[in-house]
Amino acid sequence: MARQLRVEYEGAMYHIFSRGIERRTLFPTEADYGRFLKYLGRMKDRYGIRIPAYCLMPNHYHLMLMTPKPNLRSLMRELNSLYAMYFNHKYERVGTLFQGRYNAILVESASHGLTVARYIHWNPVNAGLARRPEDWCWSSFPDYVGRPVQGPTDTSILLDRLGSDRPRSLGLFIEYMREGTTDGSGPLKDAVGGVVAGSRNFLELIKREKVPRGHEEGIARLEELQMPPSTVRDSMWRRVCTITGDDKLRRKLLIYGLKKSTPLSLAQIAGMTGAKSGDAVCQVVRRLERARRGDPGIRAALAEMDQKRRGFR
Repeated sequence: MARQLRVEYEGAMYHIFSRGIERRTLFPTEADYGRFLKYLGRMKDRYGIRIPAYCLMPNHYHLMLMTPKPNLRSLMRELNSLYAMYFNHKYERVGTLFQGRYNAILVESASHGLTVARYIHWNPVNAGLARRPEDWCWSSFPDYVGRPVQGPTDTSILLDRLGSDRPRSLGLFIEYMREGTTDGSGPLKDAVGGVVAGSRNFLELIKREKVPRGHEEGIARLEELQMPPSTVRDSMWRRVCTITGDDKLRRKLLIYGLKKSTPLSLAQIAGMTGAKSGDAVCQVVRRLERARRGDPGIRAALAEMDQKRRGFR
């Protein structure tokens, strides 16, 4: 997934998703799963976040986070950086560990938090790694069904939404979680405008009250992202065409803009720009960024492109 709008505010709830680069295994051993949870616990203490649900998978992870303070970007930067440094040192590698930036979908907590949690808990079942959600020890669901809590789960956040009678709310929660689906669909796929897991009323609320004043272009991006991918592509292409008349450079700038500033997948970007693959998309962006340092023409084109794509951030 590519660059998304980051909306931060007190009390926001997010569904976070991050994948290893080239679908690389992030957690080769149990010790690695444990190390990531240790860092996650550190972020909980440091930033005051609450974690009602999580699931660590071999090559990606899902987190459901509530942020009492507007600090998502800082905590996620630190979390992924800490784990990447640990991983690279342990396995004697260098370079990026995660595939681009993490994805962050705002969750309309009152009506969609339980749906997001169920999707997260069913990931190991959908991937064929477990028969039931509670059988996967690297998720938060076992914390709800009696396992001594090993992770940073805050079970009360979701259970309180089902009533004040804790035994009854726990029973309802477990029943709802076990009524999952194995079709692989979920909030990431169904997010309204690629931005929120919730209703269009919630999206309008975010646009109206949570996007900082003076960021009208950011609001425009929310509206654009409700359009089909082809329309998003055309909108970016119009920006590109005002920068240069060089067709080859236009295509590269289009790829750069779509990857940096939209929630389109690498495969989608490749399909609509003529790139051979998602890897080819990444290569185009890397080469442009390298060329920026030594080629004044590329540097100027990218500087203008960065200005024009602000409406997609």
